[in-house]
Amino acid sequence: MKKLLTDLESKLERDCCKIALKEYGVSNIKLQKAKGYPDRMFMKDGRIKLIEFKRPDDEPGKWKPSKFQALIHKELLENGFIVAVIDNENDFRKEMRLWLKR
Repeated sequence: MKKLLTDLESKLERDCCKIALKEYGVSNIKLQKAKGYPDRMFMKDGRIKLIEFKRPDDEPGKWKPSKFQALIHKELLENGFIVAVIDNENDFRKEMRLWLKR
């Protein structure tokens, strides 16, 4: 069961990375070995947006970052970084549009 849930999260992440490049021309880097930090760093025109992916669920927004992740996200936000937690493609598209408007 846990592998299935991890696979759902990985699929969402892969699909959103494709959307970022194809629809918005935004490149990204996977942040590996950085415990607590968001999964991906998206970059365009000298700007950075950090995104933590959570597995999709019938109830959007159900899955939240761990306490440790929340502390890291808070620190990043306090230092001027833009951080979002995403669990579906529609919210990802909305976040990308809002970020690129700034």
